[in-house]
Parts: sequence; C-alpha cells; structure tokens
Amino acid sequence: MPPMPTSSPDVSQLPLAPYVDAPPLIGSLLAIRGRPMDFLLDAAAKYGPAFRVWAPGIEVTVVHGEAGRELVRQSEELGLHRAGLFEAFASQIGLNIFGAGGAEHKLLRSLVRLGYSRHVAAEFAPTMARLVRERARAWPAGQTVKLYDTLGRIAVEQMAIAVGDHALGERADDFVRFISDVMRVTGRLSPKGIFLLPGYANARRRCQAALDETIARLAARPEPGPATMIEAFLRARGEGGAQMDAAAVRAACTYALAGSYAYHGPLITFLIYELLRNPTLGRLVQEEVDALYASGELDPALLRRCRHLRAAFHETLRMYILVPGLPFRASRDVAVAGYRVPAGEEILVTPVPPHFADEAFPNPTVFDAERCASPRSEHLKQPAFAPYGVTPRICAAPGMVELHVLTVVSAVLREVGLRLERPSYRPKFTLNPLLAPADGLPVVVAAHRGDLRAASAAVLQDREADLGDLWTTDAQAQAANTGAIESAAPGTVILRQGDEAKDYYVILTGRVVVTRDEAPGQVVATLAAGSGFGELGLLSRKPRNATVTAAEACTLLRIDADAFFRLVASSDLTGAELARLMHGRFVRATLQAALPRLEPARLQQLVPGAEVQTCSAGEVVIRQGDPAEHLFVVASGRAEVIRVDEAGREHAVAALGPGEIFGEIGLLQRSRRTATVRATEPLVLLRVGGAGFAAQLEQSTAAHAEVAVQMGRRLLELIASGPPR
Repeated sequence: MPPMPTSSPDVSQLPLAPYVDAPPLIGSLLAIRGRPMDFLLDAAAKYGPAFRVWAPGIEVTVVHGEAGRELVRQSEELGLHRAGLFEAFASQIGLNIFGAGGAEHKLLRSLVRLGYSRHVAAEFAPTMARLVRERARAWPAGQTVKLYDTLGRIAVEQMAIAVGDHALGERADDFVRFISDVMRVTGRLSPKGIFLLPGYANARRRCQAALDETIARLAARPEPGPATMIEAFLRARGEGGAQMDAAAVRAACTYALAGSYAYHGPLITFLIYELLRNPTLGRLVQEEVDALYASGELDPALLRRCRHLRAAFHETLRMYILVPGLPFRASRDVAVAGYRVPAGEEILVTPVPPHFADEAFPNPTVFDAERCASPRSEHLKQPAFAPYGVTPRICAAPGMVELHVLTVVSAVLREVGLRLERPSYRPKFTLNPLLAPADGLPVVVAAHRGDLRAASAAVLQDREADLGDLWTTDAQAQAANTGAIESAAPGTVILRQGDEAKDYYVILTGRVVVTRDEAPGQVVATLAAGSGFGELGLLSRKPRNATVTAAEACTLLRIDADAFFRLVASSDLTGAELARLMHGRFVRATLQAALPRLEPARLQQLVPGAEVQTCSAGEVVIRQGDPAEHLFVVASGRAEVIRVDEAGREHAVAALGPGEIFGEIGLLQRSRRTATVRATEPLVLLRVGGAGFAAQLEQSTAAHAEVAVQMGRRLLELIASGPPR
C-alpha cells in the first residue's frame, strides 16, 4: 500500500513527483486532449501512484489508487481546496456548486440532494421517454446520425421536463450554446473571451429568463402535481432552516441541465455504441426494452428490473471515465505517496487506473457487462469503482443519472434499430470538456420499429431482486428507526382531500382506497401492502388532492415529511421503492424476532413468500383437523391456542403474542392441525409457505433445534389438555 498523504515539517524534504515525458513547448497537451484515458493509464503504469503533468497553462500532480482516495477523504485536514478552479463556472451560473468547500459544500449538498434525487426524476420518466421516441421517429431510415451531437441536445430537452415540467423546444439550442461554452471555459479548453461574444451573452440571458419564468410559475401553481426539481429546491431546508433563493434555484437547475449535456450525453452515446458492438448483449437488452414498453408507455419502476441494461450502464461507467479526476489546489506543501506537492499546485485525483486494475476487474480492457451483474457484481465489491467520485466529493445525483440515461437509451431502442457504419469502427476521444467521441460517433438508422410483438415480462429481473443492490447497510440503518406504526380500522379516513400534506404512509398490512371529491363514490385506486401514498403534496407543498380510506383493517408506517425526504435523497430511492423496501424490512424484522437463530441468508429466502394477514378479535386463524400448509408468525396482537376434546369442549392450551410462531407442528410432522388458533384481539400475522419454511429449517442446525424445543413444549401442552375430538 502506498504511503498515505500527510502534512508535516518533513514534507519539505520530499522530492517532487516525476514529470511525465512530454515534447517541449506543448508538453502533454495533445495526449491529454486526444487520448486522455490511455495517457493516464500509461503514465500510471510507468510512474506509479503519483506523477506530474505539464502543458501550456497546466501544471498538475496526478494521484490515483488508495493514495488518491485517502487524499480526498483528508482534503480539508490537508488544506486542499477548490477556490478559483471553477471560478468561470460560478461566475456564469451564479452558484459555487463545484468550488465550494467545508461547511458551504456540506450545506449546498443538503439543499440540492432532494432535487437531484431519482424520486423527483422518476415522476417525469414516461413524459421524457415520449419526447425521445418522438425525436427518434423523425430520423429517416438509412440516415447517418451522430449520436453524441443529437442525443446531447435531446438529453437537455428531456432534463428540462424534470426541472420544470416544460419541454424547451427551440430554446434547447440556447441552453446547449450557454452550457457548452461555460463548460469549455471551465475546463480551460476555450478562452474566457467567449463570455463577451453577443451570441453567448444572448443565449445566457434567454436561458436565465426562461428558468426565472418557470420558477415563478411553479412557485405559484395552485394545484399539486408531480413535483419538479424546481419545487424540490424551493422546498429544501438545510441546517438552521437555510434555504435556496430563486437565483440559487436557477443555478442548481442550470447545473442539472449542464450535466445532462456534458455528462449524460456522452454516457448515453457510449452505452448505445457498446450495445451495437456486442450483438449478444444488444439482443438481451432489446428484449428487456420490448418488455419495458409492452404496455405502450415506460414504467420507470421496471428500469430497475432490466438486468442486462443496468449491467451495461455500470460497465460503461467503468470503461468510459467521463470525468478524468477530482481537482484540488494545495494551500501548503502536502506529502502524497512519498512525494511533495508544493503549495499552490493543482492536484488531480483520477479514477482511471483503478478502473482498469486487473486485481479489481479481471480482463479490464474488455467490455464485459456481466461483471456488473449478480453474482459477480464487481462494481459493488471493489472500492476501485468510483465513477461518481470519492467521499466527501461524491456526485449528489447517481440515481437521477442512471434513470435519465436508461430512459433515453431505452426510448431510442424502442423506436429505431441502429447499426455501426462499419463493424470495425472504434471511436476516437476528445475532452469537450469531459470525455466525448471526437467524431460525434456516427451510426446508421437501419429501420424503424413499429408495434411490438407480445413481449414477455419474464425477461425482466425478478421483482424481489431488482432492488437488492440499493438496500445497503447504511440505508437500512437510517430507515431502522424511521416512522411510527399505526393501525386503522375499516372505514377510517387516513388522508382527507384538502388537508395539509404532512406525512408519507407505507401500507404494512391491509388495503386502502383512494377517492376524489370531484367523483363521489368512485374509487380512483386501491392500494395493498407494500404500497405507499401521500408524497404528492409534500414536495409541492399543496393540500391533499385525494382522500385515502382504509378498506379493511390496516397497519401503516407513518413517516413525516422531513424524514421521507431524507430517505429518498440519501438512499436514492423513489417513494414506491422506499415503500417496498420498508415493507420488506417489516417482514424481515418480524421473521427475525420469531426465528433469531436462522441465518440471515436463509431468513431472506423466506421474505418474498411471506404474506401479511390481519384478523379481527374472535376470528379463527387455523382450525384443528385442517390440512397444514403454512407457518404463522405473530407480528402484533394476541391469540389463544385451543384444543377441542371428543365432547366438543374447548380447552385453552396456550396464549400467543408478538414474536411467536404457530402452525409448525403440522408442517414438520406432516400431519393435520393439532389445535385451533383464534385471535383474542386484532392480530397482524405473517403467513409463510410451509415448504419453504421446512426447506430453510432443514439446512440450519441451530434454528432447527430451537424450533424443535418449542414444538416439544407445545406437544406437551397439547397432551396435558386431554385427547382431541
């Protein structure tokens, strides 16, 4: 492991990192611009974890690997900063979103996380997909399309829908001009004099006026609707109640539009290129896309279930590193990997060499989407995979990036068949200012795709597995103590139309119906366990637009607005995904309390098949003599175990409470029910398939012994109660 960064009196005695060999006068300029990834890989292989690069106007120490990650983690302690590095961007956009540090950086992240969350963008994904499909349908068959040029513009148009629920139309050209010029000057690829040109100045003015108009319109919108990025920014609160004014909201929106062009555009382009270059992968992804659009519209929740498309997305992030590194400036001498970085010099922490490390990614120069899918999941297991940066400089919008990119790619593939101009084609790269194809990456529109044949949803990943890589330990820990469990009797009004929106609800058990005053007696929707409701008015800060009533006895998890926003922002889940996972957490916690010695992996196998069941007081759950098909776990409430003798008399055998199981005797002895269980108060149960329970128990010695002891105790209680009927 290389020496970690330090700052001490001994630093002055260390040598500078070695310079990369470069031609005189121009230095490494052409290599950096023309083949940035190859240049960084070659230099890392030759010079190790740190080396210096120079070109006209550039003098930078490049660091990678563990030394680089540790440098970012300790950046504040070491006196590293970003002041001045993004001055051009901040001066034109109006917010120091790139260059901020310390408390300012932390506050800005807290204010923008909600607006940049997947939850906000997902509401607009169907509309965004329709726009892309409309644009793709206009490409004539046989025409050559430059993907980067075309899809970069479309990505800006599309992002504007999530920003302000409004397509840009012809105004998209202004945004592309404004954004691309600002980004190129920030990346020192163009002179600041561009800002003085009338064409640029007019485009910037029109863009800012359009955003200001949209912000004012949405701030005054009377009715709730899908909450836009603008409304999320207006609603966001930071430490001490800090919030964003209209100018800061405009800047944060501009940043999102800039990212959609400079970052999402190339990523979309390279992903489609790899699908065209790998026919087998392309076919698998096309099957998923057809299943996505089988109903005619994109369901954003199904994007999570596209195993091959998502794997290809992550492998594209690994292979095509759009951002060459995180830049800093040293305020004092710093020691890195045994070298000295002098005060005032720039440092670039690059993820390029780790992304191509053999020990992290076998055969790293080959595009292999399977490495980013289960069971390999190399992009999750290796710290080397860092496409979004390193803590505390991690991109605040990875979920939005994925949703946006996959929406564009899937919509394009739904409408047109594409092919490379020649099978041997390989793109040449440039910095523009991020990694991009130098020639725009031309492809041929082979054909338009008409109505889809019946597409099977079976090609999509299993519903219970599609969120497995999201429910991280940190996300579970944050959710563990969130919300309060409440009960609602049949007919109880949980939310009333016109009331203030304060909470989000997850249905743990039971069903609810949704109605509106405008259509009395008409049920708009019925929601069951695992669903959520109530988020629509939270972001828009508008009154409830519907009434929600318990159709039967319900158990609900109520999450207040602030906690809900923290969860969807920090976990990057949509409200619907959060509801599913919170419901799953409830099921797992209930099973774990009842079967504490069953290993977590075996416990997890029981979760998908566990159903939540409610019973009212006096209701019989199982009846003596009936076939034994399920195991039951008491989540809340109480029940009694009853033995019926030959004369028909009932004998109370035992009482059951939360965390206890019943029904195991008939299952494990393969016999009929040996007793009746009846609710003595409202009861919430988990019903687990008997075959699955028995299979997991057989493979767990500890849990099997525990259940055997409990079963033995129950059998003794039954014997003591007398002979059965």
